[in-house]
Amino acid sequence: MEQPFAGAGASSIRTRKGVSNRTKGYKYIFSKNVLIPFFLFAGAGDAFAQRAAYDFEDRMARVSTSGAVNRMVGWEFTTNAPIIVSHLGYFDAGNTNPTSPPDGLFRSYPMGVWRPDGTLLTQGTVLQGTGSPDFQSYRYADVPDVTLQAGQRYIVAGFLPEGNYSQQTYDPYPDFGSDWIFPAPGGGFEVRQPVVDYEPQITQVQNRFALFNTSFVFPNQTFAGDNLVGAANFQFTVVPEPATVGLFVVALGVAVARRR
Repeated sequence: MEQPFAGAGASSIRTRKGVSNRTKGYKYIFSKNVLIPFFLFAGAGDAFAQRAAYDFEDRMARVSTSGAVNRMVGWEFTTNAPIIVSHLGYFDAGNTNPTSPPDGLFRSYPMGVWRPDGTLLTQGTVLQGTGSPDFQSYRYADVPDVTLQAGQRYIVAGFLPEGNYSQQTYDPYPDFGSDWIFPAPGGGFEVRQPVVDYEPQITQVQNRFALFNTSFVFPNQTFAGDNLVGAANFQFTVVPEPATVGLFVVALGVAVARRR
């Protein structure tokens, strides 16, 4: 997965005079008179890297939704590892065609994360236009960090006011549960559902929604499938294992101590 916001890892470590070397199969960082095994930093970097909950095939809304009514739209998921959610995202369809690249939202979208009992854990608003940064066709709001424990269920969703795409008062999102028409290799077309690539720390459970609400509320209704997943995404980091943190701290301590 791409990493829109650099985590604390190998990519942020500067080598002395930009020099690196490989010794006995390991890469090392030169820091004055000490050689620090690069893998100590690389493992921590992977743990601290930020990623989106999912990405999907070609990132185009080949089948999208209408804004017929006010509603909450999102999905329920299980966490397979403890994670820290830091950003909530809404899909940015093209302003003239849903399959065009992101070019700004017609309106703003309040987003949130809940427990199944309705407890709101964090929230934020994806801004109209290009006010929120985009990554993989989603625009993200920076929200107060919240840690989600492994093996628990959570819900992510957003409030979609009634609107009309042709009148520029509604931004459609991709419907993953419908058949899409894709160009076939070698010519022609194929009809099938899009491939959605979830991060291994996340398992999608079901759709979540609420209808005819006039504001941001808990999405208390469900149905099977992933039709509504495309309306809400989030970015997170994995809570690192204690051993990973320990290796990173020890390596950093050795480097600091030798520089004194």
